[in-house]
Amino acid sequence: MTISNVPIPSFIHFGIEGAILVGTFKGKCMVYSTLTNLVLGVVYEDPSNRHIVALGELQDESESSSFRKFWVHFRCDAVEIFKLVEEDSEKGTKFEKIRTISTGHYGFAKAFFDTKRQRMIIPDSMNTDNVIKLRYENGGETCFAISTEYLQKNLIKLSPDCQNMQISDLFKGVLMGIEPIEDSPHDRLFLGLEESILVFDLRMKKVVTCFKHAKFNNILTFRSNFYRFENLTRIVISVVGRLFSLIYQDETLKLDKLLKNTKKIEVDCNTLSFSPQGNLLACGYTNGRVEIYAVPEFTQCYTTLDYQETSIYSLNWICFEHRSENLPEEKKSSLCIGSEDGKLSLYNIG
Repeated sequence: MTISNVPIPSFIHFGIEGAILVGTFKGKCMVYSTLTNLVLGVVYEDPSNRHIVALGELQDESESSSFRKFWVHFRCDAVEIFKLVEEDSEKGTKFEKIRTISTGHYGFAKAFFDTKRQRMIIPDSMNTDNVIKLRYENGGETCFAISTEYLQKNLIKLSPDCQNMQISDLFKGVLMGIEPIEDSPHDRLFLGLEESILVFDLRMKKVVTCFKHAKFNNILTFRSNFYRFENLTRIVISVVGRLFSLIYQDETLKLDKLLKNTKKIEVDCNTLSFSPQGNLLACGYTNGRVEIYAVPEFTQCYTTLDYQETSIYSLNWICFEHRSENLPEEKKSSLCIGSEDGKLSLYNIG
């Protein structure tokens, strides 16, 4: 499936039954059918052409499974929530904005909806400090200012041996990513800064653990996935010129292995995505290549997609049930890829 060369897809969300929601660099939100590969409609087009860094569906427990509400994160401006107000076969579908949550975060950390606790988690900034904003459905809001000084003092309490370190050694720069820690009794997040990754406990308002590697120079992106049978979380981190995997277990972050060194060929990994089953990892590179690795081995590439010619900006897996005559129902996975040339492609992986 190849779609129009413009606009450029910057974020792909799968969760709507039979469809994907796509946001672009210039503020357009579109819905595509995974059954017909056709555009179902444009649900929002931003008059200011703001850059969409993330978007997703919102669904209350009391509502039906149909697509009725969604949110959009516009970089360095706001998270806005839209609700369905009109659905007609002739007039089309109309959404209206019902809420705006401001954010001054100028990095590339993405907001997300915490389905477990029914809240938005939004990166923000205050002066030069990083802020985590929690916004609840009832309008309640909690903010955590996580300055470098605050994080350093937290870490010294946790490990007094760290007190001789410089603040910039661990907590330099803006937030580059936020991820929830799945299947944990605690309310914790992975926070990726420019040169380190840490676990932050929202209830206790403290650093649980932190990891910095000598080769961590400018974190670009990271993704995590919980493995129930091993009782651990694997984290893959892309830094300039390298790709690493970490393991989080027993409140400790530790290096697993170096997955790839791309410094010599001057290529970086822009985007990462674990498959729904967690057994595959897709990596999208600045040269247009997408590599898929088997997890947890990472020893060889499961498959390589070399069909794109420009930088990969977004990846997301689509999981659906496949039915064949006289055969049991089985789950299939496809990978949706958005690239700089404006193409949105869907590949059947297996």
